[in-house]
Amino acid sequence: MVSNDVPVYDSIAFKDMEFDASTQTYWHACPCGDMFVISADELRSGETIAHCNDCSLIIRVQLDGDAKRLLGMGDAIAVDPARGACDHEPLAVPVPT
Repeated sequence: MVSNDVPVYDSIAFKDMEFDASTQTYWHACPCGDMFVISADELRSGETIAHCNDCSLIIRVQLDGDAKRLLGMGDAIAVDPARGACDHEPLAVPVPT
Protein backbone atom coordinates (compact mmCIF):
# COMPACT_ATOMS: atom_id res chain seq x y z
CA MET A 1 0.00 0.00 0.00
CA VAL A 2 1.25 3.48 -0.89
CA SER A 3 1.52 6.10 1.84
CA ASN A 4 -1.08 8.87 2.00
CA ASP A 5 1.63 11.52 1.68
CA VAL A 6 2.71 10.44 -1.83
CA PRO A 7 2.27 13.33 -4.29
CA VAL A 8 -0.51 12.51 -6.74
CA TYR A 9 -1.44 14.09 -10.06
CA ASP A 10 -5.14 14.25 -9.13
CA SER A 11 -7.87 12.77 -6.95
CA ILE A 12 -10.63 11.06 -8.91
CA ALA A 13 -14.05 10.03 -7.59
CA PHE A 14 -14.68 6.29 -7.91
CA LYS A 15 -17.84 7.04 -9.90
CA ASP A 16 -15.64 8.65 -12.59
CA MET A 17 -13.60 5.47 -13.08
CA GLU A 18 -14.43 3.00 -15.87
CA PHE A 19 -14.64 -0.76 -15.15
CA ASP A 20 -13.09 -3.47 -17.34
CA ALA A 21 -14.94 -6.68 -16.45
CA SER A 22 -12.48 -8.91 -18.34
CA THR A 23 -9.54 -7.81 -16.14
CA GLN A 24 -11.55 -6.78 -13.04
CA THR A 25 -9.81 -3.40 -13.09
CA TYR A 26 -10.93 0.19 -12.87
CA TRP A 27 -9.29 2.78 -15.13
CA HIS A 28 -9.24 6.50 -15.86
CA ALA A 29 -7.64 8.29 -18.83
CA CYS A 30 -4.16 9.74 -18.21
CA PRO A 31 -3.01 12.97 -19.89
CA CYS A 32 -0.15 11.02 -21.52
CA GLY A 33 -2.70 9.09 -23.58
CA ASP A 34 -2.59 5.82 -21.63
CA MET A 35 -4.60 5.07 -18.48
CA PHE A 36 -4.43 4.92 -14.70
CA VAL A 37 -5.33 1.40 -13.53
CA ILE A 38 -6.23 -0.19 -10.20
CA SER A 39 -7.73 -3.62 -9.61
CA ALA A 40 -10.96 -4.28 -7.76
CA ASP A 41 -9.00 -6.45 -5.31
CA GLU A 42 -6.57 -3.60 -4.59
CA LEU A 43 -9.48 -1.26 -3.87
CA ARG A 44 -11.12 -3.86 -1.59
CA SER A 45 -7.87 -4.19 0.35
CA GLY A 46 -7.79 -0.43 0.99
CA GLU A 47 -5.40 0.67 -1.76
CA THR A 48 -6.51 3.93 -3.39
CA ILE A 49 -3.51 4.78 -5.60
CA ALA A 50 -3.82 4.05 -9.33
CA HIS A 51 -0.71 4.11 -11.50
CA CYS A 52 -0.47 5.01 -15.17
CA ASN A 53 0.65 2.13 -17.39
CA ASP A 54 2.94 4.37 -19.44
CA CYS A 55 4.20 7.35 -17.42
CA SER A 56 5.07 8.16 -13.81
CA LEU A 57 1.79 9.90 -12.88
CA ILE A 58 -0.45 8.48 -10.16
CA ILE A 59 -3.94 9.37 -8.93
CA ARG A 60 -5.84 8.77 -5.72
CA VAL A 61 -9.26 7.13 -6.07
CA GLN A 62 -11.85 8.58 -3.70
CA LEU A 63 -14.19 5.93 -2.35
CA ASP A 64 -17.53 6.95 -0.88
CA GLY A 65 -20.00 4.71 0.93
CA ASP A 66 -21.76 3.68 -2.29
CA ALA A 67 -18.42 2.70 -3.90
CA LYS A 68 -17.45 0.64 -0.86
CA ARG A 69 -20.78 -1.18 -0.93
CA LEU A 70 -20.45 -1.79 -4.68
CA LEU A 71 -16.99 -3.27 -4.09
CA GLY A 72 -18.41 -5.54 -1.39
CA MET A 73 -16.57 -3.87 1.43
CA GLY A 74 -19.39 -4.49 3.92
CA ASP A 75 -21.49 -1.89 5.61
CA ALA A 76 -18.97 0.84 4.96
CA ILE A 77 -19.75 4.36 6.08
CA ALA A 78 -18.20 7.15 4.04
CA VAL A 79 -16.25 9.77 5.91
CA ASP A 80 -15.81 13.31 4.65
CA PRO A 81 -12.12 14.10 5.40
CA ALA A 82 -12.83 17.84 5.35
CA ARG A 83 -15.44 17.55 8.09
CA GLY A 84 -14.17 14.45 9.80
CA ALA A 85 -17.73 13.23 10.03
CA CYS A 86 -19.89 10.53 8.51
CA ASP A 87 -22.04 11.25 5.48
CA HIS A 88 -25.22 10.46 7.40
CA GLU A 89 -26.95 11.68 10.53
CA PRO A 90 -26.23 9.78 13.77
CA LEU A 91 -28.81 7.23 14.75
CA ALA A 92 -30.84 7.72 17.90
CA VAL A 93 -30.51 4.59 19.98
CA PRO A 94 -33.09 4.14 22.74
CA VAL A 95 -31.64 3.46 26.16
CA PRO A 96 -33.46 0.78 28.17
CA THR A 97 -34.99 2.11 31.38
